[in-house]
Amino acid sequence: MTDLSQKFGSLMARMAKTDAELFRTISDHNKAVTDQVMDLTTHEENGSGSLALVSPPLLPLGERSETALKKRFGNCKAAFAWLEEKLGPPTSKRLSWATVVSTVTSGQWPSTTITTKSAGISNRHLADSLDQINKRLDGIEGVLALILSALEK
Repeated sequence: MTDLSQKFGSLMARMAKTDAELFRTISDHNKAVTDQVMDLTTHEENGSGSLALVSPPLLPLGERSETALKKRFGNCKAAFAWLEEKLGPPTSKRLSWATVVSTVTSGQWPSTTITTKSAGISNRHLADSLDQINKRLDGIEGVLALILSALEK
């Protein structure tokens, strides 16, 4: 009987250790997801202190380049008409392919006169960064799904 009691105590100790590791892992994943969500959000410009999600790109990655947009729309005016249909009136009426590319990539009209190129960041770099974040989020989502399915059992 003492042997059985010791085995049961040992089993309970291992289960407690495993549960602690599981909760630590879930906590780490929650922190990582929270950090990524905070990276994807921006403060609203009206100063309300609330957070707003960054707009998603309007087209898939392969269709955002200037050559792909020229092939799709033919001319800048047609591209602007499509963007106005999606986003409403533009903040400026300056028709250029650079504006079209940045608007399609950012998912919103440019709000300031500072362009990403003058800030030292290329549109390609921003698009690559967003794609990497999306891949990481997909991986985390898969891990969380596995954890949830293990907890349901």
